[in-house]
Amino acid sequence: MPKTTPQFSLGIDASNPACFAGLLDRDNNWLAHKSIEGPALETLFAEVETVLSRAKLPLQAIPRYLYCEGPGSPLGLRLAAMAIQTWRTLQDGSPPCLAYDSLQLAAHCLRLDHPDLSEALLVADWKKDTWNAVTLEKGQVNACKPIPQAYLEAWEGPRYHLPQRKGWQAPPSNAVALRYTPEHLDKLIDSHGLLRAVDSPEPFASAPANFQNWVPERHRAPAPDA
Repeated sequence: MPKTTPQFSLGIDASNPACFAGLLDRDNNWLAHKSIEGPALETLFAEVETVLSRAKLPLQAIPRYLYCEGPGSPLGLRLAAMAIQTWRTLQDGSPPCLAYDSLQLAAHCLRLDHPDLSEALLVADWKKDTWNAVTLEKGQVNACKPIPQAYLEAWEGPRYHLPQRKGWQAPPSNAVALRYTPEHLDKLIDSHGLLRAVDSPEPFASAPANFQNWVPERHRAPAPDA
């Protein structure tokens, strides 16, 4: 994180069913924040407008952005990233942007609520038989990475599940469902490794995109049965 904290920071999190927007002051206290459950396109911009209105601050005056890169709702993540990219382009000097991971934030919140918890596995749905996961080991929150179903089933410590807007598989058995609380970011903003500076906000990708060259070829109808 930068050594000097800007006077205000606008935080946006559209990773989960409830979109979140909030405005932090220099001391990392919320001037205003709001969370609404619903489609990101219908809630995110209304929340930002409400938060700025409560703080009596124009968007052009925002000197720093905080945003959740995921994992989470692909549409919500893309919408939030696109909005911040647009706002920064319209502002002088392109204000800095700091990103955080939703599962890592959930793990830090878990430590906040259970300070004696030293080991745990937190997962969120990705695709069939594969989960996005963060481990808490010896009290340290590790980076998010995909794990197979077999790894989840073999984990012997506490297991937690972060529900997503849309899931492709049933919640894991013997896992405690977590309530996502981005409003706790004010207490955790200085946590080691949680925030990182990015040149441009981009949605989270569990794996690199796999592109294949397109080979133009005339479509051929299947051969008739003999």
